[in-house]
Amino acid sequence: MDKIIEFVGNNYSWFLTITIILLFALIGYIYDNRNSKKEIDNQEEDKKEDVILEEVKNEDPILLEDEVSEKVEEQKEETEVSNEVQ
Repeated sequence: MDKIIEFVGNNYSWFLTITIILLFALIGYIYDNRNSKKEIDNQEEDKKEDVILEEVKNEDPILLEDEVSEKVEEQKEETEVSNEVQ
């Protein structure tokens, strides 16, 4: 036991250097691992946005005139039905 303590005492600077290097390597690994997950999430979100944009581009355009005329017709029908009920 005395030999081990003497060996560590004589070479503490080497142990300290190796410990610091391993600590920085661990911190770098954790940092890279978290960044790669964020990049993957961002890529997935970009793909979802692209799919949504493609779906919108592929749909037939709806004219404002058509929408307004449909709403007016619906309102006329509703008023006719309400007048019949009264």
